[in-house]
Amino acid sequence: MKEKMRKRAKREGEQNGEEEGERMKWEKRRQSGGKERERRRRRRREEEKEEKEKEGGEEGRRRRRRRKRRSGRKRGKRKSREANEEKEEDEEAKEEEEGGG
Repeated sequence: MKEKMRKRAKREGEQNGEEEGERMKWEKRRQSGGKERERRRRRRREEEKEEKEKEGGEEGRRRRRRRKRRSGRKRGKRKSREANEEKEEDEEAKEEEEGGG
């Protein structure tokens, strides 16, 4: 139990009764860790993107963008809806032919 308390105190920068300013410094450092990590991750992502552009060239990037746009559920829904509408139109046309003939 004491060990847990000591670890917690150390983590919060209160070990040996450090003053308020010291604790605030540790708090800030702990909070800024996530920001720094995110910044590094973003920079790495941008670098990878640039490398891919160099490899693939302009048309490679365009092709990749087109492929990205194509994927998705909306497109599938639209196609199936169009197919259903066509089926209904065909059925209506058949009924009209049978009724008129």
